[in-house]
Amino acid sequence: MVNTALRSLLLRASLSALALLLIAASLAAAAPRHARVVLPNGLTVIAVEDPGSAVAAFHLAVRVNPAKIPDKKSGIAALSQQAYQYALQDALKDPANAVFGEEIRGTRSVMGFNTEIDYCEARGQFSDPSLQPALKLLAGLVFIDQPVTEDLISRSRDALTNVANDSSSNVVESTYYRFLRAFYGASSPYARPVAGTQGTLANLTASDVQGFRTTFIGPNNGILTLVAPRSPQDLIRLATDIFGNCRKSLSDTRLSPPALPEESKISVAALEDWRGASVMIGVPLATFGTPDFLKAQLIFSLLEGKYGRLQRDQNLRGMMGLNRLMDREYQPSVTVLPPSAAPRPYLVLHTLTMPRLIEQARVAMLQHLIAFSEDAPSPEELQAAKNRLLNAYALLELSRLNLARSVTCYELYGQDYQRAWNIQDELGALTGESLVAFAKQYFSHHAVGLIMPGDETD
Repeated sequence: MVNTALRSLLLRASLSALALLLIAASLAAAAPRHARVVLPNGLTVIAVEDPGSAVAAFHLAVRVNPAKIPDKKSGIAALSQQAYQYALQDALKDPANAVFGEEIRGTRSVMGFNTEIDYCEARGQFSDPSLQPALKLLAGLVFIDQPVTEDLISRSRDALTNVANDSSSNVVESTYYRFLRAFYGASSPYARPVAGTQGTLANLTASDVQGFRTTFIGPNNGILTLVAPRSPQDLIRLATDIFGNCRKSLSDTRLSPPALPEESKISVAALEDWRGASVMIGVPLATFGTPDFLKAQLIFSLLEGKYGRLQRDQNLRGMMGLNRLMDREYQPSVTVLPPSAAPRPYLVLHTLTMPRLIEQARVAMLQHLIAFSEDAPSPEELQAAKNRLLNAYALLELSRLNLARSVTCYELYGQDYQRAWNIQDELGALTGESLVAFAKQYFSHHAVGLIMPGDETD
């Protein structure tokens, strides 16, 4: 199923405050054997050998430029991905895929599709013998011409329309997209709902989806990471045999982040039958995968969680009450959305409060962010936050799928994926003073998304 950007973030956060919300890498003492090649058709393949168990994983990201998708066709990437998901479900019922299909249905093995604002992804984790049939199925679905039928698109449109309807009445998601309008700009394609709207989805056809795929979904826009108990050379040969003859898409897409905001902005909307105030305040961050992005993750660790600053702020808890977005033994008054791989990453704080306390809520959350540009954390607080972050990275090692996605995202946003194995040293070298300098550079402007009671929108 295709997740919206916010639901994906909240899902990661709800599973663990730190474990699955940070796009990170393995903490192995030494980098595993790995290799990177670009096939003649443009597909970048990164192969990582991990002999620890007989489990294999893949992550495929295909770059999409949202600026080239008209507003009236917003949601087309998600519609295409949802159609792939249904096509996968149908293919697994085919007797030719019986063994692999049984593994997916009967074990913890997974394979599926998801949509982000500037790339489409496919991912899977299963037993190593299933890697070859899984990749063949992936290539056949994504890169080899498949008929896009109106029936398939109708099923997919219905699924996404339900998502769009749920989002429009969900106060947290509505606040999130208001924040994006303030952060990226009201007319920015990066502020559009990933799953589209009821209006845009209703007009999308099978022909539109086929045109989208022909334009963007090709190996020349793709990055495929494989993690398995095989040598990098064997994995690259496998990828070459399966994907080497796939045809390019029409567009060679490269991602370039939107400019940093130059002033603070607010975007306000009203929601019927809503009697509270939902406030999101966020600040821009450095590009994903850079040393500065690691500083943002460390600031997140200092703020969030049972031992973070927000939880320890009794005045904040008393002023805004309990924010029950997540089912935990403690209930924070402010939820922090994690820094994530995005066109222009951000750190966002969210709270639910009474309308008369909106300004107090904004100031209280902003003060926590500004504090990082004024005073360095104590050595004890900093080390505790580093330890929590390192524990999160260690937990990520347990999933080869998370490792594969992490490596892909480094490549996707123009960073050296080999930095994935230097995180521990880089984190250890960060100082409180470096966080102060980082906050002074990035936290000077903020964006606010606000949902109020009523029936009018700005």
